[in-house]
Amino acid sequence: MNLHGLAADAVLFDCDGVLVDSEPISFRAWRAALAAHGFDLDEASFRDSVGGTDSMVAERFGPQVGADPLRLEREARAAFEEFATAAHPFTDTVALVERVEASGTPLAVATNGLRWRLDVLLAAVGLGRLLTHSVTADEVARPKPAPDLYRAAARIAGVEPSRCVVVEDSPTGIAAARAAGCRVVAIDRGMFSTDRLAAADVVVAEA
Repeated sequence: MNLHGLAADAVLFDCDGVLVDSEPISFRAWRAALAAHGFDLDEASFRDSVGGTDSMVAERFGPQVGADPLRLEREARAAFEEFATAAHPFTDTVALVERVEASGTPLAVATNGLRWRLDVLLAAVGLGRLLTHSVTADEVARPKPAPDLYRAAARIAGVEPSRCVVVEDSPTGIAAARAAGCRVVAIDRGMFSTDRLAAADVVVAEA
């Protein structure tokens, strides 16, 4: 199929910020977890962590609040699971997923989230069918920006990375896709300045 001028034998999707509007949920969860330790997390500070893993966030803020990062991550997970029912999918990418499926083009999801997190999110927004074609950060050696996740997703799709088009929204994810040898469509959700998405082959406002 053709995706914004790029020929794709498979389409690989990021999850957070692409399929699911989950960043507000993540922010609420981390804010709640950190508030229990007397830290008031603001959106600007959290934005620097978007695209990373929960472990990276815990390791960043744990020393600041005097909390063990593993404990902090568990607390954030509990809050995330509570708030996840408020998550909703992005209608533009859901429509794209349906178009990819209708064309018979293979697809897969590759996320820096852990398996539990992806399971919770996709189930919450009615996209649980995609779980059988997905790979998460705890299932590869290295998370994004390393290429491991998108190489694994390409294997799931049964297509060489060079013939895959990745749909991403973050500089971290774009770097991972490019390192894997994929081409990239970046969706500008307003989270990052346009110049930070410039490494993508195409930048669009909607999928």
